[in-house]
Amino acid sequence: MARPRTPTLKLEGRGGFDKHPERKRARANEPVVKRPLGEPPEGLNVLHVADWRDLADWGSEWLTIADRFQVEIACRAMEAYRATGDKGQGMLAQAALAKCGFNPVDRTRVMAEGGKSDGSRDKAEAYFGA
Repeated sequence: MARPRTPTLKLEGRGGFDKHPERKRARANEPVVKRPLGEPPEGLNVLHVADWRDLADWGSEWLTIADRFQVEIACRAMEAYRATGDKGQGMLAQAALAKCGFNPVDRTRVMAEGGKSDGSRDKAEAYFGA
């Protein structure tokens, strides 16, 4: 299995483009999402909406509209796990939350406003539209 692609902000933050400028050129047209996560979608029950609002609050510095589907999956899986104890739903919830930066390891991969003072904050502001 191929190694996952390193996020652009991570490469930029650790100087990966200094050694390999072709990587930066290859990512020149990468989309930049500036719109916030927003309100929960229609069709979520009261418990899902409560989870949505919690996640939106906790991840307010990095979640964007591009994360909506992943956050919805996390909300639905969390409630299914809570209701049934189904370990599969628990694993799905954990995976969805990790993709959104909600576990200790994945949170270290998120670059958001208020981050390191080495200039990465400016890059995060540009990326997340803060």
